[in-house]
Amino acid sequence: MKVLIVSHNPFSTYQNMGKSMLALFSQFRREELCQLYIYPSIPNVDACSSYYRITDKEILRSWLKSVSGKEVGWKEEACQLFEDSKDEEIYRNRKNKSPLRILLRDFLWKTSRWFSKSLRNWIEKEKPTCIFVAPGQAKFLYKIVQKISKRYHLPIITYICDDYYFVESPKSLL
Repeated sequence: MKVLIVSHNPFSTYQNMGKSMLALFSQFRREELCQLYIYPSIPNVDACSSYYRITDKEILRSWLKSVSGKEVGWKEEACQLFEDSKDEEIYRNRKNKSPLRILLRDFLWKTSRWFSKSLRNWIEKEKPTCIFVAPGQAKFLYKIVQKISKRYHLPIITYICDDYYFVESPKSLL
């Protein structure tokens, strides 16, 4: 068995979801795990055989050319949420939680060329037998998992935690 883990954040000891995944998969060997994630950070634990990352910046660039994403290595000394300090300003902007920006982000991912040859080659090299997804509030992550599942005939296991289970009533039409 090999699990493809799809989430926002990578396995890590410096943020909550990374720690949760470390606990959930603590009995797995690294050869049984691979991870696709979207946050501009670096894993700081050797928990997976391979990590693959596609960021929002790459999605924006995909309007001009095919987005590739890339395989990312883990670094024990990586203990920051952002690989690049410039990303922190962008990702921590309170306006990113507005309904309009959330819809725009979902639209950008939906219409981008994220399912690149590079990603397909990586999935085929890793040969997962199932997908474990920790989606958060972003709709596009569900679509990513559905596409991969359909293409490679992989069952999906979903893990919903924290405040993503209890959703506030909308305050506006958006």
